[in-house]
Amino acid sequence: MLRGDGKGSFEDVTVEAGLLDIQGVDYSVLDPSDPSYDARRQRILPSFHENGKGLAKCDIDGNGYVDLIGTNSSGELFDKTGDIGFAPGPLFVWMNRNQGNHWIALRLQGRMAVDGTGSNADGLGARVYVRTAGPGGETNTQVGELTASGTFLSMSCLDLHFGLGESTVVDEIEIRWPSGVTQTLTGIDADQVLSITEPPRPQ
Repeated sequence: MLRGDGKGSFEDVTVEAGLLDIQGVDYSVLDPSDPSYDARRQRILPSFHENGKGLAKCDIDGNGYVDLIGTNSSGELFDKTGDIGFAPGPLFVWMNRNQGNHWIALRLQGRMAVDGTGSNADGLGARVYVRTAGPGGETNTQVGELTASGTFLSMSCLDLHFGLGESTVVDEIEIRWPSGVTQTLTGIDADQVLSITEPPRPQ
């Protein structure tokens, strides 16, 4: 799990975020300088990693925060004595708790689902621009593209999720549908799943 630092770089926060693909991992002590920290006892070591395969994202509990589901293949299992065995791959579900920031999720419907014209029913291929005002008055723009792709044997939910930080209103949502139609919405309240249907092509 990489977190942007706001300056064009990223930091690895996989352990701090509790996203290790390890069964029985202990996150109680994460500071290596702490005398209680024991990476082997806590299972915070690459040797304990499962054989990760698929990863899908979806807001499972509908709280506006994206959750993750990970699948693993069968593989080696290291027991407490260091012996190697074999075990079936587990399924991991990481639930993202509410951090107090704002968000918006967009559920697109292409015109094909309405009257057989325009973009495909799921809106696959649509590109979305979400614009909010920054703390200094600047415009922050996020871009999302709706795809059906995912990882090995996995597919994420089709809702597009955007984190809004402290913004309670989205100034503008611009949708460029695969059909070539451009749709713009303004002044949208945050913290909701917004269903949007592609408008008819202008005559």
